[in-house]
Amino acid sequence: MMVEVKCRNILLIIIALTCIKVSAEAQVYITEHKTSKTTKTAFSEYETTFTTYRQEDGEIFVDEFIVDMELPESGALDEVSEKAIREKISSIVIGDVKETNPNNLIDRYISEKYLSKYSTQKITGNNECNDFITENKSKNPMLSDEMHWEPSHYGIITGKLIFHTNSFISYSIIEKSCNAMTCIRKETAFVYDIINKRFLSENDFLIPEKDNDYLELIRSTMTRNQKLIYNKPDVNYNSNFYIDEYGITYVFNADKYLDENDATIHVMLNPKYVRQMVKTESIVYKFFNIGQVERAKAKKQNKAVAIN
Repeated sequence: MMVEVKCRNILLIIIALTCIKVSAEAQVYITEHKTSKTTKTAFSEYETTFTTYRQEDGEIFVDEFIVDMELPESGALDEVSEKAIREKISSIVIGDVKETNPNNLIDRYISEKYLSKYSTQKITGNNECNDFITENKSKNPMLSDEMHWEPSHYGIITGKLIFHTNSFISYSIIEKSCNAMTCIRKETAFVYDIINKRFLSENDFLIPEKDNDYLELIRSTMTRNQKLIYNKPDVNYNSNFYIDEYGITYVFNADKYLDENDATIHVMLNPKYVRQMVKTESIVYKFFNIGQVERAKAKKQNKAVAIN
């Protein structure tokens, strides 16, 4: 492990001092990335860190990416639900519902969202790394082992199981990409109804006659939380919400931001108000009537909440 870290640091130094210009396309040197898996409850976590050293017009940039994705563990859910959730995650991450294999999904995210822009050269193992260093050392005799480079660009994508019961699953995917000037952050949430085998939208639980009241609840909650005293935002349904023991939380994304606090607005609707506007036969109504103590205890113990 220490050899690989040292190899990586030396590689950074060498590339930083390499003055070869790339005319048409940036050359990206890629360290090998490995995906690890950790199984937890009904979902498994797949994680990898991916680093590139990018050389453009004589300047060197270090880019780092972290992928941390939780997907349904094979056999933990019924086959229909497992397939539907994996396809939904895949469609959000890479825009392709057919790619449900976790390792392939991560590889395609890295290659299609980033590497497709560049000409790439992969460096794997100590031998290749040492050969690459030796080759470039001969071209750059003046090297300093004290040079350090911080990432000029980094990307993070996380897909997390937020909350689950025996009736539904709440899931969230956050994509974040930053450079020296600005950041882009997008959060996409969804709720999957295990009983009816479909993704929840407002039409599944909201009483039609309460439509305006529900919209007003979203507007007033956002206005109060964001301290928008003189401006009630024009808010409509976006189906970008999740459910946990605290209520229904809507997610509204900004396009770009300088301050991370401005990136996403979360609007949490209090269950005691939501209960008055939803259909009594819906899983939302039943969930918010089983008691907050039971829900909080279940989350703390990482267990599913039973809804009768």
